[in-house]
Amino acid sequence: MPHYRAHSLQTAQISADIIRVATYDTRISSDLPATANSSFTFSAKERDLETGYSYFGSRYYSSDLSIWLSVDPMSDKYPSLSPYVYCADNPVRLVDPNGEDVFICGASPDSESDAKAAEKAFEYLVGYAKNLSLERDSKTGRLSATIKDGAQLSEDEQKLYDAIMDQEVVVNLSVSINNLYKGRTTEFGAGFYGNKLGENASGLGHAFAFTDQFVCLPVLKQNYLKSDIGGVIMHEITESHYGGCASLVSGIAAEMAIGDTPAYVAAHNNAASCPPSAETKICQMLNISRKQYNDLKSKLNGYNLFK
Repeated sequence: MPHYRAHSLQTAQISADIIRVATYDTRISSDLPATANSSFTFSAKERDLETGYSYFGSRYYSSDLSIWLSVDPMSDKYPSLSPYVYCADNPVRLVDPNGEDVFICGASPDSESDAKAAEKAFEYLVGYAKNLSLERDSKTGRLSATIKDGAQLSEDEQKLYDAIMDQEVVVNLSVSINNLYKGRTTEFGAGFYGNKLGENASGLGHAFAFTDQFVCLPVLKQNYLKSDIGGVIMHEITESHYGGCASLVSGIAAEMAIGDTPAYVAAHNNAASCPPSAETKICQMLNISRKQYNDLKSKLNGYNLFK
């Protein structure tokens, strides 16, 4: 019986004097040439030599059938998703999200420039949130945070910390060198792109929210003082987080903000405050005075979707 080789891949490992080609088939059996002495497959996961299945930590994957052999162990929490999908059907951006996550990633997964922009955005954030110890996983973009010994968080830092530690809202901040994201350009170099919701196991209410926020780093550098860019990044993360929280309460997913939609206005108003140069830029682009801006901001201070 011939082997099914529709998904056969070849990879080449090149050094100064050696070229080694390794062939990975959906099935590796004794009559196939042993071109590589490795139990690791193209997925970078180790293959169980007894069963032929790939082990991903919580469950096994069958390359022959191209399916998981068991359901996601967290599937009871996410009944709106198939128990056989991986990371909410978004494997390019996420890695087994389980809440308690903020991700800063390049907007284009294949762009090295966007990846570097995401790293730089995180560096700006670290420099601005001085009372938090922040870390970022270089592969996934996932943030973690601890409060520095003896530190007292500012109100804005507390909002950032809450966003990172929230167990129900996963914030995704996409960073790019191009000011075009999902068919839309941004005036200020940042945009609110809404969120998606997942249902509780009971089917009543929602258990989690995945948000989508965008920043274009070159536009931020052009519009704001360098010392304030970290504050803009903090604002965008907390704006996205508040939008996710509000959607969980209302049961309605937020859409991309085109104009001043209620979800966006509430999220913007309850996020970490915009730094001074950001507010100056807003006044210039809206052609209003600082007094008019402050009056507008005071009117919006009570606008809260949780009420």
